[in-house]
Amino acid sequence: MSDVATKKEPFLRVVSPQVKVLFGFKDARAELRVMTPLKIEFPVTVPPDKVPPIKEAFDAAHAVAILSEEERAKVKETERVIEDRAKVLFGFPDGSGRICIRPFKLAPWIPIMIHREELIDGKKIMDEVLQWYHLPEEVRNLHGAP
Repeated sequence: MSDVATKKEPFLRVVSPQVKVLFGFKDARAELRVMTPLKIEFPVTVPPDKVPPIKEAFDAAHAVAILSEEERAKVKETERVIEDRAKVLFGFPDGSGRICIRPFKLAPWIPIMIHREELIDGKKIMDEVLQWYHLPEEVRNLHGAP
């Protein structure tokens, strides 16, 4: 059997036209593919230890997104820094959020908007990413992408 026939690929999910998530790697990492305003796709590796904090930030943004318009107007904007090169902003009156990345530590932030509907629909994607993270290592090693 050739390597091509046995090579495992990560799962690909689309959060928005600007944000794709890849997961299903043996080491439990995830990867974001973010389309910058300059139409350059920027890959961001999410180390395994950052998967739960990103899921928590996404859940908090989702909780705001599902509120009524009146309730969202009372929520304060919130920033969750995941690491030096990634943060999440949410709590906007329209229910949207922002994934902010930067190519290197001292570069300016590049915000990518996630619309309210995308946040609501994206919860299932983030649930899948966390489920993969929680799989036993032997299962990930057997079924995961390198």
